[in-house]
Amino acid sequence: MEAPSSKPDNTDAIEMIIKAVKRSPSAALLFLRLSAIITTLVAIILMANSKRAEIPDHETDLPYMPDIFIQGIAKWQYFSPLVFFMVSNIIACVYATISLVVTLANSAGSKGLTLLLFVLELVIVALLCSANGAATDFYITGNNGISRLQWYKFCDMFGYTCRLMKDSIVVSMVGSVIFFLVIVLTLVNLYRRCL
Repeated sequence: MEAPSSKPDNTDAIEMIIKAVKRSPSAALLFLRLSAIITTLVAIILMANSKRAEIPDHETDLPYMPDIFIQGIAKWQYFSPLVFFMVSNIIACVYATISLVVTLANSAGSKGLTLLLFVLELVIVALLCSANGAATDFYITGNNGISRLQWYKFCDMFGYTCRLMKDSIVVSMVGSVIFFLVIVLTLVNLYRRCL
């Protein structure tokens, strides 16, 4: 009988992925570009569906005043960090789609075109990271409030909206990481061509 290997099972999968990338870096690049399209599109859809009319629970502390219930609508269009987040993800999704088509059409592997895509991907990563930071800051403020400024917790009143906002931010952050991996793989491909 053989002794069980001390190597974890997931390292075999990682080694298989590394071998596949070494064999065909262009296939890995196409897969990453397609993943970038999917993640940014999912982030857009989640944020767009976060609009919801809710009646926040607001009870008065005064015994002679009746409880007040006001219907509030929370839309991403009302908040500038979320508008910036949506516009950045839309730009990233459109760019990823265009770059996928260009990569498929560029079968010869022109260095100039690859370098242009590399520079544009750097801009997209910077745009997505700044938009994710702005949206995350807005979410944290909405979730915790700022007592010194008397900003109350937004997410206590609009829980559904905040959950979708959080999910959209997480998916967009995954998209940022995928774009970063596209940059790394493009840089490795350019380095290999120069040798």
